[in-house]
Amino acid sequence: MHRVKDVMDVWLDSGSASWANLGYPADKSIMFLFPPDFITEGSDQTRGWFYSLLVMGTIAFDSPAYKNVLYHGFTLDEKGKKMSKSQGNVINPKDVIGKFGVDVMRMYVLSATPWDDLKFSMEEVKNTDKLMNMLLNVVAFIKTYSGLDNYVRDKHKSSNEYFDKIKNCLQIEDKMLISLINSLVKNTEQNFDKFNIHASVNEMEKFINIISRYYLKIIRRRVWMEKESMEKETAYFTLFYTMDKFCKILAPIAPHIAEYIYRTLFIPVSEREESIHKCSFPEYDKSLIDEKLNIKLEICNNIVTSVLSAREKAKIKLRWPIREITINIEQAKISDLNEVEEAILTLANAEKISYKKVETIIKIRPNYASLGKKFKEKTADVVNIIGKISDEEYKIICRDGKIKINNFEITREDIKTETLLPKGIVGEKFDGGIVYINTQIDEDLFRRGIAQEVIRRIQTMRKDLNLEELDVVECVIECDGEFSRIINDLKNLIEHETRTNIDLVLLHSEKISNEYYAKDWEIVDFEIKIGMKS
Repeated sequence: MHRVKDVMDVWLDSGSASWANLGYPADKSIMFLFPPDFITEGSDQTRGWFYSLLVMGTIAFDSPAYKNVLYHGFTLDEKGKKMSKSQGNVINPKDVIGKFGVDVMRMYVLSATPWDDLKFSMEEVKNTDKLMNMLLNVVAFIKTYSGLDNYVRDKHKSSNEYFDKIKNCLQIEDKMLISLINSLVKNTEQNFDKFNIHASVNEMEKFINIISRYYLKIIRRRVWMEKESMEKETAYFTLFYTMDKFCKILAPIAPHIAEYIYRTLFIPVSEREESIHKCSFPEYDKSLIDEKLNIKLEICNNIVTSVLSAREKAKIKLRWPIREITINIEQAKISDLNEVEEAILTLANAEKISYKKVETIIKIRPNYASLGKKFKEKTADVVNIIGKISDEEYKIICRDGKIKINNFEITREDIKTETLLPKGIVGEKFDGGIVYINTQIDEDLFRRGIAQEVIRRIQTMRKDLNLEELDVVECVIECDGEFSRIINDLKNLIEHETRTNIDLVLLHSEKISNEYYAKDWEIVDFEIKIGMKS
């Protein structure tokens, strides 16, 4: 055995890859492709492949061997530890794809900052799956209602001339969504050029939330109108306009879902390409991007999110109406909310918005962690003083950071404060202000809340029966006299919302025969039975 004399660095071969793949130096015909536009590898290649390519390119061509380089982090377990079979923390991508689908996996991974390590979380994958199901529900909504109204976005309705014709009829929520989708296309184009894929994916996720939880809820009443109207027309136009652009920017991220959206909503039109992946990247219209509208939409979304959090604190479900929302926000921003007040009321299921000041009580308590070290054996005396601090003295502490009482200097660090709200008021902060909700449920609100609970149960049973949207069915509700009295005045509303003809009868009247699909329900403290048959 003897040592081979001619041994070279093993990275020489890989360092030549960017031109060796083109056949150089034997074949120089396609060297116009050199250097490659983009390479990527793990962060461990900074001193490996990235370096060897750079060195070899400089030696051979006095030029870098790539135009752009992205190093990515590693995939770790949820706690940030390296995945290892011996540790039992390995997550097989095939298992994730088998359960949630490849597009959910792609969406989740691409939402993470690529140059940081990814702490893989199955909970976050589940959240991404829920988000994509929300998107598919949006598609189902559009398909169902546009189908009922025979609305098709053909070549004419896709034209600039048609848009100019209906532009002045767009509602504020339509303008907001159209502005948002054009901003999203613009930002996605810029982010893709800079390889900031994660930034665009995060914006796409926000868009799905807005169109699902914001826009659809607002326009529901418009598409439920029996007669043709411009309100309904502009709602459909906005939905198809935005989804046309959205599914195309989604295509590189979630190709299968994007193709499904395209084929479901757009492929029936003969002028369309046969696949979304043959379409061009969408263009954005700068004139339709209204940053002020985008800001109003964001404020509206923040307020509604805070109202939902306040409802959760108060244990009031969204389907139960509340009397009033009070918003504390800068005076200059109140005018920004005027256009979106109706949207906030609809989304928050509230009767009224006010901007009055909510009177609060500041309860001052001693901060023992600070007092013990500072005053030692005198701590009890200072605690007694703090318990008697007046409003004026507290204002001085807030202004100056300290106050001297009975020869004791009390600072802001020596006290803790708790804000107490009036009874029946719950508050929640949002970026730029605080929202308060009135949690008191009077008789009228109680009746309407009960009606919404009944509507929910009937809609659940309609799904069980696989009824079509326009199917009108017989419905018998067995209940006691008090429950019947509560919902009797709202029977017409329930019938309209559920497409049923309702007969209210007393419990155990045996009106619900075997011909009915029946279920027992408990609503608040009432036991009822609902039977349905077509």
